Amino acid sequence: ADAVRFGIMISSPAGNDLMWDETGNEQGRFFINKMWNALKLVKSWEERVDANAKAQNEFAIQWFENRLQEVRTQLDDQFADFRLSESLKTIYSLIWDDFCSWYLEWAKPGFEQPVDKITYEKTISFFEELVQLLHPFMPFVTEDIYHQLNDRKDDIIIKELPKIKDVDTSLTAAGNLLKETITAIRDARNKNKLKPKEPVQLFIQTAEEAIYKPIENIISRQANAESVEFTKENIADSITVV
Repeated sequence: ADAVRFGIMISSPAGNDLMWDETGNEQGRFFINKMWNALKLVKSWEERVDANAKAQNEFAIQWFENRLQEVRTQLDDQFADFRLSESLKTIYSLIWDDFCSWYLEWAKPGFEQPVDKITYEKTISFFEELVQLLHPFMPFVTEDIYHQLNDRKDDIIIKELPKIKDVDTSLTAAGNLLKETITAIRDARNKNKLKPKEPVQLFIQTAEEAIYKPIENIISRQANAESVEFTKENIADSITVV
């Protein structure tokens, strides 16, 4: 039922007639599978939570919290104009791209490594707010995920959304830089036939080191860098990405 609702609503701009197309159902089904896999991943962290582990994902948490506020501000404007198809696309991108493809990759622990309590609790909280945003469009799967994330007696259908907070544009810019940097390094690896598991030495040549400092740890992990250094000089025999 949710897949059908998704397929109809995401391709239904206001005022237009809609020709029925089953491919919309498939897109909805893939989206549900994506959320279900994200649920299994996050719940698998539960047994590895270490209350004494040092918090390691401060930037990822702050960035995604900021993205939630950005998107909720956009959704308010879209709902006010009854742009429901556009609203669903906005939420879809937030969940699929920002949460599943980026945030979970940045926040997830290494193989058999513990998860710090702050990261786990924040990730559960983010997931709950995401399914709450999606609930009017896909009520059944979102209610199910909501109850699986935490043992609770309340229902998402009557849960009030938290108030929207101010957006920090510097966090938005840093997040975009981080995504572009990781993508560029991955592309360079592919072009030069370097396997993802093969460690590299990473040199960052920039006049603004302070911009990279908060995201340095994530870049290192995502790039599989055995070392990260800032440099003012060109490095001989290196692969260069801009």
